[in-house]
Amino acid sequence: MDRESKVKPLAQGALMAAVTVLLALINMYVPFLGVVAIFVLPVPVVLVQLRFGMRQALLTAIVSGVLLVALVGPVEALLLFSFFGLIGLSFGYAFRRGFSPAWAFMAGTVAVSISWAISMLMTFLVLRLSPLDMMNQMYEAMTGAFALYERWNLVAPEARAQLLAAWDLMRDHVYHILPASFVIGAAASSYLTYQLIRPVLGRLGHRVEPFPAFSQWKAPSYFILGLVAELALAFTYPRHGSEVLRALGSNIGTIVRITFAVMGVSLTSWLLQRWGVHKLVRMVALGYLVFHPWLQQVAMLVGAFDAAVDYRRNLRRDGKR
Repeated sequence: MDRESKVKPLAQGALMAAVTVLLALINMYVPFLGVVAIFVLPVPVVLVQLRFGMRQALLTAIVSGVLLVALVGPVEALLLFSFFGLIGLSFGYAFRRGFSPAWAFMAGTVAVSISWAISMLMTFLVLRLSPLDMMNQMYEAMTGAFALYERWNLVAPEARAQLLAAWDLMRDHVYHILPASFVIGAAASSYLTYQLIRPVLGRLGHRVEPFPAFSQWKAPSYFILGLVAELALAFTYPRHGSEVLRALGSNIGTIVRITFAVMGVSLTSWLLQRWGVHKLVRMVALGYLVFHPWLQQVAMLVGAFDAAVDYRRNLRRDGKR
């Protein structure tokens, strides 16, 4: 019986390693299925950890990585391993320990961030390309394309100048908020991974607590301090002229503002449901709110207001009186 208890985890770990390799190959070589495969790639490691613990899950991830080295090469294998290994172990630990969806999401976000950092480091070491170098290459390609279009009379010189000036402005802005973009992208990836692996694990007999309904989302009240910090740094930057202070304020502001904008859309969704608005009309209204530039700012202010006063809770409490 003792031998059987030892063999079973090893056998299931080997099977899950094979499944991981199969999903990784689908991600690399099957275009459409690969989009989904990348998000469910951590499932085998998560499953092994839920059933047998961290040690067996780590062994499964390592075996998967070794097999991928033989099949696709060391660089690609390391990039894939950093994704399914770190994220699978993080989510598996969170689920096994009974973390709330919010804390499991945070663990996944940290894992995705580390995975992407490894990917960027490998890109720099192998190709000698930094994110800024990639943007500069894109700029050079755009400049060459516009010059060719202008020669063919497809683009007026004034339009070319305006487009390149807009690109210069965007490149400078993106350069300053690159860390914030990194964090926001990692958070989105963590959320999608959580939402996709949850039903898969459910079908395999492991219930994972779902996220609250979108209409119930709310930012913590201490996020207001992010806006205060952004304003303080904005006033400090002109005096000292420090690019570090400018970048720090831009990154804090970007993360906090996008968070509040999402929470503003959440509160709007809750209000529309409360007023009995038809679901199709709600979807159209929320879509317009998300994509309209001016309304995005309104949503951000609404989200900040809700974080400060917890509008939904106060409204429910007033309704009970």
